[in-house]
This record gives sequence, C-alpha cells and structure tokens, in this order.
Amino acid sequence: MMLNDKDNHIAINVSPVLVSEILAESGYTPNSAISDLIDNSIFAEAKNIWIDVEWKDRLSNITITDDGNGINESEIDDKLIMGSQDFTQERDIKDLGRFGVGLKGASLSQCDFFTVSSKPLGSNNIVSRVWDKEYNRKINQVVVKPNLIPPTAAEKRLSNLSSGTSITLEKLRDLSWRSKKTQEVFLDRFITQLEPHISQYFHKYLQKKSFNIYINNKKIETWDPFLQNLDNSSKKLFEEKIETDLGNIEVIGYRLPHINSISKKSSNYLDWKAQRDKALLDGISNQGFYFYRNDRLIKKGVWMNKSINHNRFNLARIEVNFPNTLDKIMGINVIKDEIQITDTNVRNELLKYERITQREATRPDIYREEETNKKIKKGEIKPIWNVSISEAGYLSVPTINKSNALIDFFIKNYKKFSLKDIKDILTVIEKGLPFEAMQNLIYQNDQLEIENFSNGEAFEIGRKMIRNIINEGNTFEYIENNVLPILRSSEPMFKNPEIISKLRSEYKE
Repeated sequence: MMLNDKDNHIAINVSPVLVSEILAESGYTPNSAISDLIDNSIFAEAKNIWIDVEWKDRLSNITITDDGNGINESEIDDKLIMGSQDFTQERDIKDLGRFGVGLKGASLSQCDFFTVSSKPLGSNNIVSRVWDKEYNRKINQVVVKPNLIPPTAAEKRLSNLSSGTSITLEKLRDLSWRSKKTQEVFLDRFITQLEPHISQYFHKYLQKKSFNIYINNKKIETWDPFLQNLDNSSKKLFEEKIETDLGNIEVIGYRLPHINSISKKSSNYLDWKAQRDKALLDGISNQGFYFYRNDRLIKKGVWMNKSINHNRFNLARIEVNFPNTLDKIMGINVIKDEIQITDTNVRNELLKYERITQREATRPDIYREEETNKKIKKGEIKPIWNVSISEAGYLSVPTINKSNALIDFFIKNYKKFSLKDIKDILTVIEKGLPFEAMQNLIYQNDQLEIENFSNGEAFEIGRKMIRNIINEGNTFEYIENNVLPILRSSEPMFKNPEIISKLRSEYKE
C-alpha cells in the first residue's frame, strides 16, 4: 500500500498470482471448463474442434484444437493478460465470451500447467506460450514462457491445418491426488460425461452440417431437446418476443410428441422412439426452460417457479434465445452456467409463458380425461369418485359416487362384510382418489380454487350422526365420551372447535 500525496489517494497493490489462483476456483466443472474453451473456438470461426484425452498416469493431458482463424504471438500474449478486455464495453454480437477470463479461468480450474499453441492463417509456423502455475508462484509474478516445441497432440493437429489454435492442459488437478487406478477411472468418466454435455449444450451448432466436435476422434452427435428433427415432431405452441431496451428475447413453447402419436408400424418408429426416449430420460430434470445465449445453451431443465416440477410436465419445453447484449438482464455468471434474471418484466413474461406451456403440454392427459368423461356421461363408466366444478366456480370437494357398483353393493350389504372385507373396500376407495381428474380441471382453469367444506355442512353431518346414535338408544354420556372425541379429531371439526360446542349444546337441549 502506498500513499500518493499529490493525488491524495491510496494505491492498493494486488498479487496477480493470487488473483489467477482465485480465478481458478470460480466454480468451473470439467464440463463447463471445456465448454468455455469451445466458446473461444466457435468465436474464432472454427468448423471443427478436436478434444484429445491422453492417458499417461500423472502426465495425462487434455488438448482442445480447432481449425479457426488462429492468432499470432502478440495476440496470444494479449489473451493471457489478466483483465485484458473490459467486459463492460460493447462486445462483438457473435462473441460467446462474457468477462474475458474464460481461457485463463477455464484452463487453470482444471490444471496447473497449460500451453496455448496457434497457427495464424497464412503462416506455417506454430507459436506457443506456456502458463506454469508453480513457476509463477515461485517467482511471485504471473509470466508466460515461449515454448519452441508445442505439445505432441497440438503439433500433430495444427501441422495438418491451414490455421487454428490448440490448448493443452497438463498437470491435471483432479489427477494430482488420485491413485493410478482411480486416475484412469476419472479420465474414462470425464469422457463419458463430457460427450452428452457437449451434445446438449452445443446442439444448435452441431445441427449445422458444416460444424463438428470430436472426442478422441469420435464425432459427437447432436441432441435436440425439442425433437424438431423428427417426422412426427413436437408441436410448437407459440413463438413470441419480449422486448427490452437492450434487445429482444425470443420465447418458443413446445409440447413433445406423445408416444401414441406415431404408429409402431412406421418405418422410422424405432429411431423416433430412441430420440424421444433420450429427450425424456430423467424427465423432471429435462422439462422446462432452455436458455440460449447466441445459440449456446446456458441453462436447461428449469422452471421460473421452482416448486412445480412434476412428471405430468415431462413433455413441456420452452426455448429462450437472447443475444449477449442482454447479459446483465439475464444475469449470466462467470462460467456461463447460471441464469439469474434481474428484470421484473422479463421474469413476469416468462412466468406467463411457463403457465401456458404447462397447461398445453398436459393436453394429451386432458384428452384422455375428456374421453373418460364422455363414457361416464353415457353410463359406460361409473368411477368411485365424483369430481366437478360448482356453480360458484370452485372445484368441489370430491364425493364418493353412490352409484358405483362396488359402493352400491357395499351400502346394500355392509352387514354381511367382515372387518377385513371393509378394510379392503376402503383400500380400493383410497386407491381410486381422483388426482388426475382434479389436476386436469385445475390446469384447464387458471383461477380455479378448491371449494372448502363449510362449517354449516359439517354441523349438519355431525347433527344427523348424533341423532341416529341417540335413536338407537345411546345416552348423552355415551355421545360425550365416545362420539364427540372422534368428531373433534376429524376434519373439518379439529380446525373449527366451535362446531363441537354447537353440537354439544344442540343435543343437551
């Protein structure tokens, strides 16, 4: 710390070594780190990206190479400077970067030693720079060193390209503390988890025939969460725009195709089903919003209302596309894997589209329910429970259907049943609770409220029950000691003790 009398301010000395190490702990996972490096390749107009994972015990390394424009020595040096770009300044509209620290942060989060090698367009020379964390800590200064001989994988790839850039990660942090056996397991798992991640998060790029990503020479296939590439594709529910001062947000709602919407005899049924099953795998985590920044997926499988995840919404998808000019509104974090919307209007608009999509995405269930209702009206089906909307517009409390064959038989012959028979019948009644019918009515009517059991109705039921017990010759004392305690512990009496007091005064008179 140094006081400058002339300007009357205090200069704070910052350790660049510690800053770089703090950056390495900013929350990157192996998947998000590699994704950030891929972002740089895409912005460099790469058409092909190769990810090579080499197993060499503790000398194992990961190399990401692209056939983009390439950069010269001074450009490499500039990109390795901490804070070389002011993230508050206007960016290129195609830029997938955020704070200008992706190359350093993503690399250092995974390793202690990395090399940037590049072959500029029009040059046959490969230039390299090395970042060595241990050396920088030793001299307490951030420096990069020229590397006359690029890493093997980088040199092999770049020598066959007219231009491109390669990042080689060595001294991998996740291997430093593992045994030889678990190191190999880690790298295998790394590849296994990275492939579906890239397939999802870069699927809009991979859908272009001119763009490819490879892991150890295996081409990554695209994964479309909206199943728009199928013959019997998802239904597009709406396509809207949310306008802001910084740019527009595109919002598209989808309902994925129902399993019965394509014939099993169709020539492409198995391929169709495989893609659909993949999209619905772990359905709850895949339903909801998919946020894309410049066609790159940032966050997937979330709802604005985080408490409503339910299997019935597994067919619901909402695509949200926005440019990098809206980073502040959308609340993009450093590693580009979170969305924290700061604009109230944008959030409310997305909530509106959320409700529309959820309602429409359950239409296959509603259709089946409507077909069932037609059969009920015709008398072909007599459910155990009745569900309806009252004249006042409330969802009525479900009532047991006395005309149901089982219920009717029980009412007429209850004296013939054993205790076990009665318990079995009660179990059947419990299993028949009309959850789906109630949910469909609620989803079809946004403002629908459930009708409460009124105190007047509860009092009349209790009154009739006590009157019947008295008519059978029981005393007031029996009612006080045996009947009222049961009623007091039952709904809705336990919430409204005044009903019990009213009943007591009624029968004592």
